[in-house]
Amino acid sequence: MNSSLKNVLFSLISAVGLSYCFFTIVQFAIYLYKSGLGDKTVRGPEGKCKFGKQEDPTWVQPLIVDIFLIAVFVLQHTVMAADWWKRLLKDSGCGILVRSLYIIATSLALQVLLSYWQPLLPCSPLWEVGISSGSFWLFLLFLLHALSWLMMLAISLTLDYAEMMGVKQVYYSIMGLPQPLHLKSEEHKQLFRHFRHPFSSSLLIVLWVVPVMSLDRFILALGLTAYLLLGHSLDTEDYLYLKEQYELKEEQLWQARF
Repeated sequence: MNSSLKNVLFSLISAVGLSYCFFTIVQFAIYLYKSGLGDKTVRGPEGKCKFGKQEDPTWVQPLIVDIFLIAVFVLQHTVMAADWWKRLLKDSGCGILVRSLYIIATSLALQVLLSYWQPLLPCSPLWEVGISSGSFWLFLLFLLHALSWLMMLAISLTLDYAEMMGVKQVYYSIMGLPQPLHLKSEEHKQLFRHFRHPFSSSLLIVLWVVPVMSLDRFILALGLTAYLLLGHSLDTEDYLYLKEQYELKEEQLWQARF
């Protein structure tokens, strides 16, 4: 393939990955809000289920579908993070697209999960804390969720968002520069190996701290929690490096203002 055409194609793929990821994250955030803070109760003033059925429908088939969707999501992450997959792309001449393709596939897997996710026993939540609209406690929960999403964004920026999305790899390749990860310190490389997801602790807050926990949200929260806890292994050195990078970014932003 012509070098210029290849650069254009790789640039388009990285741009698609970046925009598709942003679009998917927004949709995922909206879904988590609606299923967590949007529904503060499953019953109306007369005690009837708002979902239209007093008796819950069969739950076995939806449960199987939801578990399958989580398994597909985790399998996609596991396969595309494996060394053999990265070597396969590198041998095919697409090594710089490892992150971009990973991001596109992750976004697609999450879109499939959101599109085909099945409600489970909507009239029988695992817990339901009575919180009225406009109450202080609802505001506090909303603030906690908002801060959690902001923390995810801050950590992503600290870890170099452009590199995580695969955009910087393509740009560096076009410019004839070494791959960005090769220019990083050993501490950064170790952190990136241990911590592929910058969302872990903050995402757990968004998943679990809700006034109403339906069974299907519980399955989703449980599956993602298990993956996040088993798939990543931060240590003290990683934490100290992340803290150092955050303070450095904060100092740079402060200096840029003056």
